[in-house]
Amino acid sequence: MPDRSQHPLGGHSRHGLNNLNEGFADTLDGLTQGLAEVLGDLEQGLIEFLNRLTADDQEKMPTDAEKKDAYAKVKVCESLAADDEKSAVLDKTANLI
Repeated sequence: MPDRSQHPLGGHSRHGLNNLNEGFADTLDGLTQGLAEVLGDLEQGLIEFLNRLTADDQEKMPTDAEKKDAYAKVKVCESLAADDEKSAVLDKTANLI
């Protein structure tokens, strides 16, 4: 949002604030895109983990350390979930692990 208000002392437009606002918007876009990529990777990894956890093949069963790591990731995703339905699904997933 451009800030074209007059500076109280000099009567000049403050174009610098417009540059700051655009910079903040770009930074925020980058952060949200990065979070989406990370959460996408987390969810894909969790799907693979759950497939291994529920498989009948004993050789591919996750170790206790992998289970703890997956549980922590599920809890992080649950805390970041925007809606109650997704949060409930993630809570059930954590209980399964």
